[in-house]
Amino acid sequence: QITGTSCLALLYDTSGMKNPNTQNKDLRSINVASLGGSNCAFEIDGICFGTPFKPDAMSLADCEAQKGDLGIEECYYDGDYWAGSVKACGGVDKMPTQAQLTALANELYDKPISGSSTATEHANWDKEKAESMGFNTSYGWFYVWSDEEYGKSNAYGRTISPTGTNRSRIDRSTSHSQAVCLTD
Repeated sequence: QITGTSCLALLYDTSGMKNPNTQNKDLRSINVASLGGSNCAFEIDGICFGTPFKPDAMSLADCEAQKGDLGIEECYYDGDYWAGSVKACGGVDKMPTQAQLTALANELYDKPISGSSTATEHANWDKEKAESMGFNTSYGWFYVWSDEEYGKSNAYGRTISPTGTNRSRIDRSTSHSQAVCLTD
């Protein structure tokens, strides 16, 4: 039995036989190093981001057993998607900071995002750009986890929606979250 995506690598072409066959345009991947030897799915302000993914939840027992190695301060839920993201990235230090998620938001919206508060900053997103970076927009919006915990049951991230974005405190059991790791 295979669970999760850790055992799977997939590279696919969304345009069929048409060109240009360019990664993050019509070539998409899951757990595949980018073409050309870099693990960057996209780069913003010199920061290399891996391919966005839907994390698997981590059990409370696994979180407790691995929290020291991963840099997690507290474990709470048996279905902890933030801890699962941390595990998939290889530690809290491989997760984006709030400042890096603000830089990501600035790539996706039609006006500058300050990222300084939890209040929604109204702007219009570029859905196609989010999808070309590998984010799943099928819910009409998405959360991206950051490296920052907020007690046992929450962690910070960023909400990305068609009409605005904000720094969000997200329940760690939220299954419709996404993650992106920092890579080399």
